[in-house]
Amino acid sequence: MTVGIFTYQIGIGLIGAIVIGFFAGALGLLAGQHIFSVAHPPIIRLIVALLFAVPAACAGYSMTFGLAQVGIASEWWRQVFALVGAVVVGCTAWARLAILAIAAPGVFSGPPRLSLGPSLGPAIPDRRLSCTLLHPLSVWNRADS
Repeated sequence: MTVGIFTYQIGIGLIGAIVIGFFAGALGLLAGQHIFSVAHPPIIRLIVALLFAVPAACAGYSMTFGLAQVGIASEWWRQVFALVGAVVVGCTAWARLAILAIAAPGVFSGPPRLSLGPSLGPAIPDRRLSCTLLHPLSVWNRADS
């Protein structure tokens, strides 16, 4: 947002500021996800996650408090709802950063091969078999593969 405001103030224009601000935000998110996924020390992951979760929690507090002022007369209940909103939005930002983080090479190499029992075989069928069943003219149908 700061990049968008700065570009608007130097004379880029409204559309250019929105586009540049959007790309700067996307770049920041991708950089944070990359650092979060490749960093091994937990303290670095904690710092990166807090850089995303704390501003989101502040925004969640402000939004929920503003909405609570419309419909709740008691100041105590407004604060309670605002704090719950801050926790929910902050935890959501933390979880989204952790879930969308790209796995390090070699950490995840595909779906797990679960066995359904000694006589039933693997839970995930062989790809060649499923391709053959789904598309009879597939290249997997060749005798040489």
